[in-house]
Amino acid sequence: MTNVKMLQEKIDASGLGPVALAAAWGVSLPTYYKLKAGESEFTATVIVRATRSLGLTRAERDLIFLTDDVSENHE
Repeated sequence: MTNVKMLQEKIDASGLGPVALAAAWGVSLPTYYKLKAGESEFTATVIVRATRSLGLTRAERDLIFLTDDVSENHE
């Protein structure tokens, strides 16, 4: 499960808009919104692209994309 709250914080901090991030992640705009909302699972390739485009550390990447705690996803 994706930690959507932390993902949104990193997206906001990046200053990049949805179109730029969707392009950087290699996904369509509707898919970007589903990923961001936690309605779709990130593939390994998209995790790598998101990590690079958002400038995430390995620790941040793991906290966002590799969490098992569902309670963090929908606060």
